[in-house]
Formats: sequence, C-alpha cells, structure tokens
Amino acid sequence: MSWVLCRVLVLPNSRQQAAHAPHYAHNRMSWPEIGAGGLFTQLLTQTPTTVLTENHRQVAPWEQRALTRLRDGDVPGALDEYLRHDRITVSPDHQQLQNTIAQDYIAHLDHATHPDTADPGTTFLPGIASALLGHGPTRAPTAGGVLVVAATHRHAAGINDKIRELLSERGDLHGLELTCRGGEEPLPLRAGDRVLVTLNDHDRGLLNGEHATITAVDVEQRHTVLVTTDHRQLDVTSDWAGEHLTHGYAMTAHKAQGQTVDVTLVAGSAALTRETSYTALSRGRATNHLYLAPDTALDPADEVAQAWITDHALTDTSRHLRVSRRQTLARLQHDHGYDIATSASPIYDPPAIGY
Repeated sequence: MSWVLCRVLVLPNSRQQAAHAPHYAHNRMSWPEIGAGGLFTQLLTQTPTTVLTENHRQVAPWEQRALTRLRDGDVPGALDEYLRHDRITVSPDHQQLQNTIAQDYIAHLDHATHPDTADPGTTFLPGIASALLGHGPTRAPTAGGVLVVAATHRHAAGINDKIRELLSERGDLHGLELTCRGGEEPLPLRAGDRVLVTLNDHDRGLLNGEHATITAVDVEQRHTVLVTTDHRQLDVTSDWAGEHLTHGYAMTAHKAQGQTVDVTLVAGSAALTRETSYTALSRGRATNHLYLAPDTALDPADEVAQAWITDHALTDTSRHLRVSRRQTLARLQHDHGYDIATSASPIYDPPAIGY
C-alpha cells in the first residue's frame, strides 16, 4: 500500500499551529495503491498533503526522464528512451526470455566491479547470454546488488529455477539438496542459495522482505543454517524454511517495492502494467534493463516475422503498459456515513500466453 501516515517535525520558523498536524505522502505510481477512503479521504481533504513527484534513485538523467514519462502515461516515449540506451533485450519467446535473463543475472555477478554511472561513454562488458537475434545483450559491470523483478509469482519462480540451474552448474550451489515443505510449493535448498523471507518471525528478528544466504543443510536432521545480511546465523527446521522462505534471485514487483540495488533486470509479460513496471524499473541505481518477448511466439521459419520481432515485442508491451490498475478502496457516501466500495479502472485480465 502506497499511502503513508507520518508525523513530521516543523522547523522553528514554521507556523506554530502546524506543529502537530499529520502529513500524508505517497508516490502515486509506485504501485497500484488501494487509495484513501472513508476517514482517510476526509483527512486528506482537510490536512496538508505531500505528493512525491521527483525520483532521485536513478543516476542517469535520461532514466529519470524515462520513468517520469512512464509515470505520466507516455509509454511509447519511455520505451523509446530505454531502447535508445540499450536497456531493452528482445527474445523470440518467453521461454528464451527466462533463459536470457538468468544468464545475464550470472553475468552481472561475474562482472560486479564498477557501477554504470553515466550513459555516454560507458564501457559495457558483454553478457554471456547467447544471441538469437544476431547480437548478444550487453550488460554493464556493477558493484552491489543485482535483482530480477517479474510481474507474477509464477514468472519469478520460473526465473529462480533457471538461475539455480546455472548456479549449480558453476558450483556456486553445493552439497546435498534439502526439500522444505510447509509452503504452497516445495522449496529445494542447497548451501549457497540466496533466499527471501516471506513471513515475519519477530522471535528470530526476521521481517518479510529480508534477504539471507543458506550456508548449510542437514538432510538427515532436516535443518538448514542461514546467515542474514546483518551477519546473524540462524538454525531453522525445514518446515519453518518452507513456510517462511522462498528463493531470492527473482521476485515480484510487489516484493521489490522499497528495495534499492545497483542493477535490476525486469521480465516483461502481459501481466506487467504501468504501475508494476514503474516499480520494477525504478529499483536499480545504476542500470535497469527490460526483457521483452512477443505475446505470441513467432514461427522461427518465418524470416519476415523474425525480422520484425522487436517491433512485435514493443507493440505488445506498449499495450500492456498503458493499463493502469490503480484502485480505490472506499468512497465517501454522504455527510454522515461511509460506505466501503471497490472500483478498478480498467480491470485487466492478462491472456493465457504460456508464461
């Protein structure tokens, strides 16, 4: 939820009567928020309201402009900015998109040396992803975190599986694999796995959205050891892990909201709307990359269709990103009461495209 209620300190030269006034701030495009309704609507109309309109996370001025265009609904203009600055990689289908984004994730880990701090004159290192379109996607070396963001849990899970396959082949994941149950799906864990906390556990000091690394698994005793980003070591059961953890290489835009990394790799799909794309493409300080594929896989033997694959992918993506899913939770019904109601504009049900 994007609405934030906070009490602010007022400087000495401010009006005294404003000293204890609550202020409300929100980023109107960060996520399709459940808007203020009922009491909050009344508060917003009667108290000072701050709207966040500027983005300071991204380093490159052109990327700040692109995000502003996306936020304001100029989807073709935003996509053109990313395309001109080599931030869009097109695959012939969504299966290959998963493979490419997983390979580029590994490439960023390999070349994590210097952040990309300027677009003109930046030296790019080639990614290890093979090119089906006659060129290999280039990715800037980065120092710091690399994050993959997808629109849905299913998309994120598929990319997590691909990344784990590559990490296993490299030997970055080692030892026996412990299958943890307790969640919606079995969770395989090996030493070296990066995981994401999905449920709060205040007794262990873990909060939803935190990252950790698996350092050991005990298949016989069904225990695993994880180390948090603040260097705490925790021994947990496999049942606890299955209920509280998931793989942390790729995540949904909802989970990624509020996080800041150096590089973000965003998986495009029919489920990626304007708000989710804004959230995803604004996570990386240095670079943010968008991976696209046409909604319908093109016939590899159709040379004409393959020649226009980028146009197909951009046309489909532009249509998806024009959809806004901002919602209103409640509305003021009359002067003496409130009626909870829900509305959406427009309701968008992504077609089943196999990804």
